[in-house]
Amino acid sequence: MGNDKLYEASRRGVISEETYREILKYKERFIHDFGESINSQFKAYYAIANNESLTNKSEYEDFMNRNNIPYSEVDPNTLFNSNKVEALYLTKEYSYSYKIVLNKLLNHISEVKNVDTFSGTKVISITDKNERYQIEIENGEYIECKGVVNATYASTNIVSQLFNKPGFNLKYELCEVILCKVPDTLKDIGITVMDGEFFSIMPFGFSKYHTLTSVHYTPHTVSSPEPSFPCMKNGSCSPHNIGNCNLCLHKPLTAYEAMKTQYEEFIHPQLHGIEYISSMFAIKPIQISSEKTDETVSGGKHQPRCFLPAHVPPVLYPVRHSGRCL
Repeated sequence: MGNDKLYEASRRGVISEETYREILKYKERFIHDFGESINSQFKAYYAIANNESLTNKSEYEDFMNRNNIPYSEVDPNTLFNSNKVEALYLTKEYSYSYKIVLNKLLNHISEVKNVDTFSGTKVISITDKNERYQIEIENGEYIECKGVVNATYASTNIVSQLFNKPGFNLKYELCEVILCKVPDTLKDIGITVMDGEFFSIMPFGFSKYHTLTSVHYTPHTVSSPEPSFPCMKNGSCSPHNIGNCNLCLHKPLTAYEAMKTQYEEFIHPQLHGIEYISSMFAIKPIQISSEKTDETVSGGKHQPRCFLPAHVPPVLYPVRHSGRCL
């Protein structure tokens, strides 16, 4: 979670000081476990917009000081057009390579002899039998286990229905994250404008690209209480069987031009010249109650910082002596 998300959540009372400490604890654990995936070799700038921002300079500095977050104030004119931002801060933030994390986890699983994996396998049914679950998968095999971890992101409620369990109170956003090539002047820089419907441009792990996101333009459409979107009428997925948006011929048209225009309205011309490479789409679940409580499925509403897998079908992790992953 970036400083912008932490601040926005704290300001709205979404996270308590205890939750904030928990975030920092797991951040340190992630660094310990996956340090080789982390890119910290860039400068992260946070700006407070002059107009239509939900916070101001003094409020943000109070948040940073209260939580011992290091920062230094920078002249906004070094990055931004005149009168676009109230204040600009240089602070510390990381990005990470999901491919390195994925490969490390896969290598670890391959070394464990009592774990079987089933990739791209659909779960047909789940039956509760005498405090054990019997899981039927599409190849006709049955797996029995004492417990199941439901780690299926946008398919969380779909899987809960297979257990005859109530789901979360969710809304779903069909989101787009842009991958773009940036000029050399922006190569080792990340910029986020707060606190409202603004943009963020950040290095994408160790790749040669940046991600471009916008609070206003990243979500293309919203659906609740089920993930039901117009593009599903022509594709192979449905609200009860979510497909891979990035492989779909009917995914939305990119919002790149709108995001680029928003970016160039703020940023100094010397940092213009970003080039579109590709788009990553995903259905993002948001727990509706997270606007008022600590509880959340996918993180805060503002500025997507990391992009989770675009397609997570009903994937389960049965828990038993001989572990099996679907």
